[in-house]
Amino acid sequence: MAQAELIISCLGIIFAFIAFYWRQHNKIKSLEKKLQDIDSEEVSNTGNLVFDEILPNVDAVKAKILKLIDESKTSHKPLRIDNFGLDLETIGSMFRYTFIKKITKRDVIYRGLIIDPDSKNIEKVCVGKSNLSQNVASNVISQVKKMIRTGESESSIQITSYDQPPVIHGFLIDEEHLLLSFTAFYGKGLIGGSSPYIYIKKDVTSEFKESFFKTYCSWFEFWWENGTQKVMPEQMDDSYLEEEEMSKLSNV
Repeated sequence: MAQAELIISCLGIIFAFIAFYWRQHNKIKSLEKKLQDIDSEEVSNTGNLVFDEILPNVDAVKAKILKLIDESKTSHKPLRIDNFGLDLETIGSMFRYTFIKKITKRDVIYRGLIIDPDSKNIEKVCVGKSNLSQNVASNVISQVKKMIRTGESESSIQITSYDQPPVIHGFLIDEEHLLLSFTAFYGKGLIGGSSPYIYIKKDVTSEFKESFFKTYCSWFEFWWENGTQKVMPEQMDDSYLEEEEMSKLSNV
């Protein structure tokens, strides 16, 4: 009897040791995974990656957009781009060399936000070391009006200006891929575009990721509805002709 009790006690100790070892093994594996995430500079939140990639500047963003376009070129749906822009200095070349049918293999629907070239609020921050320019914004608006009027671009282009200093800017591609950056003051001037962007792929299981999408989309839609100047195909008329062309018409 005593021998049986001894065997049972020994087995209990052995099973307890195995259970303890298994718990510790799982803890170690979990810690190793977290260390791997830190080593690879991935930020995690309750197991869900927050930032899928860090892009150093707007040139890297354009390269990323080309990659996303290439990966989606078999889609039969239009390529949708919501661009919360600053002065949109680079957007003209993107329409000519990035958002074209031979690259995208898809129809492109582009909506862009741009700083208001006539806003006093914007003028206050386009000073000093700022890399935002109301003159550039004004020229871009003229170029886009001409593109729409002449049919130079294959894309569906619409832009709206906003009249408050922006905090965020970036691109939302196909409502699935968010490339987001922030502005900052350098002295009294506002800078943007030269700072890193974060790339986030939509993941409805991550509440933190979804918060970034919600922030971007809600601000974009607010200014889209409440913007100061709108440039859209259905609004194209003689009032959008360049001053030189208007002068020619008046002399006919």
